[in-house]
Formats: sequence, C-alpha cells, structure tokens
Amino acid sequence: MNLQERVLGALQCRYVDEVIIGAPYSVTKDVLEDVYHVDVVVHGASDRPTDIDGRDPYELPKQLGIYREVEHPCLGLTTTAIIERIIANRHVYIERQARKAKKALAEAEAEQREKEVKAACHI
Repeated sequence: MNLQERVLGALQCRYVDEVIIGAPYSVTKDVLEDVYHVDVVVHGASDRPTDIDGRDPYELPKQLGIYREVEHPCLGLTTTAIIERIIANRHVYIERQARKAKKALAEAEAEQREKEVKAACHI
C-alpha cells in the first residue's frame, strides 16, 4: 500500500479523526498538545526501533496514558519486514534492471539500424 492508501484506510475507522502525515518519529509534547491536540496515540503490535537518542519513541504518550497498542493478524507484514525483504532481494532487482536496460539498448540499436537501412534504400 502506498501512503495515500494507508491514510485512507486509517481514516475509514470511525474512531480516527485525523492522520498526521510527516509526523516526527518520536512523539513530542508539542505535537500532542500544541499542533494537533492528540487524544490517543496508536501503534501496531510490532518491534519498534528506538529513536536517534536510543529512547522509546512512544515514551511520552505512555507516560501520559494515551498510548494504545493494537494487535493485527499480519504480524509478519510490517514496514520493517518489507524493508528487510527489499534489502535482501536488492541484487535480484539490480540484475533484472540491468537485463531490461541491455534489452532496451539492443532494441533501440536495432531500430536505429533499421531506420538507417531504410534511409539508404530511399536515396
């Protein structure tokens, strides 16, 4: 799913008033109170990397008692898992793209030769 599809999916939930696109990784007091007036912070039940300072990015919402974690049936289908699959299959992708580029170049060269032959026949 792309970002727009994910946002629309979240907004379909009757309990969701707003989805914050581009929110900071670590939830701050400014975001919770001054900018968006957040009542609940929700995250799927999965492993979360710490922020750049090595802290839990949901530390403040947990302290305030507004953090909720939800279970989902596709625990293996997380952003982290998708990124790991992309990295693991990167070499396959690079090789496929190289073959496609080589094929496209050969086709373009053949087309150019064909045009040159046709042009030479018309002279």
